[in-house]
Amino acid sequence: MKRLSKLMLLLPLLVMSSACSAADSEGKGQAQGSLFADFPVPGYASQVGVITDTANPNIRQGVKYELQSADGAQAGDPPKDYWEQLQAAGWSELKEDRIGHVQFFRKEGTTVAVELHEGTMEVYEMKEGADY
Repeated sequence: MKRLSKLMLLLPLLVMSSACSAADSEGKGQAQGSLFADFPVPGYASQVGVITDTANPNIRQGVKYELQSADGAQAGDPPKDYWEQLQAAGWSELKEDRIGHVQFFRKEGTTVAVELHEGTMEVYEMKEGADY
């Protein structure tokens, strides 16, 4: 009976630990974003929330990520090669629309805003025809 109860306690932990990270084993590279599968996020980004209600009428939805370094410490901005990975995935930066620490990217009619803060990154899907 004790053995069965231990198994029942360990099973949920196993499931959660295997599903928690989409990053590669070193915590580098890129992972698929949870906003939509086609927008990559840094491999060391951990999703900390979904944003469905904002005061900005131009935003459809968003996801907030905490940026962690390989040793688990809070990291700064994504590395330069992350922006190159976005371009390689077909996302074009809308440089003329950049506002401070918010960058906009477009691919096949979809516009995404990436907002950077110290140790966090927010990715927003913009509404079609949004005025940003």
